[in-house]
Amino acid sequence: MKCPECGVNFTIPIVEPDKPQPVLVDSRYKEYLSYQPLLFRRAWATVLDYLLFYLMVTAYAAYFGRPVGWFTFYVHGIQHIIGILFIWFLYFPLFEGVAGYTLFKGLFDLRVQRDRKTDFPFFVSLKRHLADPIDFVFFGAVGIVVSSVRADHKRIGDLFARARVIHDG
Repeated sequence: MKCPECGVNFTIPIVEPDKPQPVLVDSRYKEYLSYQPLLFRRAWATVLDYLLFYLMVTAYAAYFGRPVGWFTFYVHGIQHIIGILFIWFLYFPLFEGVAGYTLFKGLFDLRVQRDRKTDFPFFVSLKRHLADPIDFVFFGAVGIVVSSVRADHKRIGDLFARARVIHDG
């Protein structure tokens, strides 16, 4: 057909209700949609990793502390702060530095990739997790917003350590 006003040729597609119709999507939106499963996996892996860490700290407190209520234990002293930091150190920087992922990152087929191959994996992991208190302010909103807004999808800990979390499946 030809437009009577401007003379441009065009066709009108015939829509068949039983067939799925193609949708035109901006390429930037496609990139955003392709990242969403990674963001979802990464968020769940982080929540489950910290839940496991919480359970390990609770087990530590149950063993070394005294019960003060239902599933509540009391520990005090610098030795217990050091003990809890040791559990954190073993699970996050050490395990992730050696394996390239934590337990739940591995179950979600995620791993940490260094931007510079010359960096030692343990120190990259340590730097990533030293920034966790900043990333997890307001229940992780800071980390989610930063990784969603940036083109390379890095959170503050990833920027500090020069690393990224990738899907390895």
